[in-house]
This record gives sequence, structure tokens and C-alpha cells, in this order.
Amino acid sequence: LARHLVNLTWERFFGAPLVAEGLEGASDSPHGELLGRLALELEVSGFSLRALERAIVLSAAYQRAAGASPRARAHFAAARVRPLSPAPLVDALLQASGRAAPAPGELPGLHRRTRERLIAEVARLQPERPEPGQSTPAEALWWLNGRAPTGLAGGVARQVLRGSTPSAQVRELFLRALSRPPRPRELARARAYLAEREPARALEDLFWALLASSEFSSNH
Repeated sequence: LARHLVNLTWERFFGAPLVAEGLEGASDSPHGELLGRLALELEVSGFSLRALERAIVLSAAYQRAAGASPRARAHFAAARVRPLSPAPLVDALLQASGRAAPAPGELPGLHRRTRERLIAEVARLQPERPEPGQSTPAEALWWLNGRAPTGLAGGVARQVLRGSTPSAQVRELFLRALSRPPRPRELARARAYLAEREPARALEDLFWALLASSEFSSNH
């Protein structure tokens, strides 16, 4: 039981089981030694799933960046890129837009119901898919015309417009959406886009494009 629970929990975090299904008890299975060690620690902890999850997410294997090599992913030398499920995706959207907590004067219950409605909305649109970057027409239309993504993008654009320079504005949008600064080529293209258009609308379009990207909606 302990080995099976460890394998299921590992798959939930990594997108692939530590040991192939049905081989949890095999002594010569790949990564069998690690599976056995984690299973023993799970038993010693009184089957504390929280302790197991903490051990996994604090490991160097979990904290590695995504890699393109299938061999590296198979040996957990690089993370698999995985699409976010509805709840984490909505939480990321609210966090990026500064709406993770109720606004001043907003009732907590109303904010909670808004979050739950968005999760249900995304769950209806988001298909079960093995790889990021895939979407249904309904999901694409939601990102394009949905009140939530377009409205949240507009609110952020008005805040960022107060930034000192176009470069600082672009950097803030990238940090909000992707948790990283723009690469030199991305910064150059974004600045050129801003220079050709009305600033507030250009920033809104840029932030929306970042939110609608596969990088935003996947776990690296």
C-alpha cells in the first residue's frame, strides 16, 4: 500500500509515475530503491501524505526546470511541462491580475464565489490533454472574448501604465504573468509594439497575450 501511494503521489506532482504501474513491488524496477525508501518513510510517518508531499516538492528533482530531452524526463533529470488543472490555472490568473485576495470593500464571500465560478467555467472548457499547448475552440474563444481574462488584463494595464519607462512596464507584465523578466528579443518586440499603438490598449493586449500563452497555463 505504501509503495502504491508513493507512486500515485509522485505521478501527481511529476506527470509520470516513479515506477511503471504494476511494478511497484518488483525489486529490479527502475527507481525501485527510491520508491522503497519513500514508502518506508511514509509508513514511519503514520501514512502522512502531507509529509510525503513536502519531501517531494522540496527535492532537487521536483525543482528542476523543464527539459526537452525525453531521456532526461524519463530519469527525472528534467521536469515535464504539464498543463495546469482548472483550480491552479484560475488561481494563477487571479494572482497575476492582483485579484488573489478580495479588493478593498469587496465581501470575502463574493470573491470566493467568483473564484469558484471561474474554476467551474474553465473546467467545462478545458479538455483532458496529455500535453500543454492543445486547446479546444471553446477554450480559445474564452481566452479571446471571455469577460474574466479580458477584464483582468485591462485592470492590470491601467496599473502598469504608471511605470517609469516602456521597458519597466514590459518587465512588470512579464513578472506578473510568467514570473520571469522578458528575454532581450521579447523586450525589443514588446517595446516596438508599444511604440506603434495607444499605450493603455497596447499594454492590455500584451498582458492578455501573456496570459493566453501556453507558458502561463502550464507547470514548468
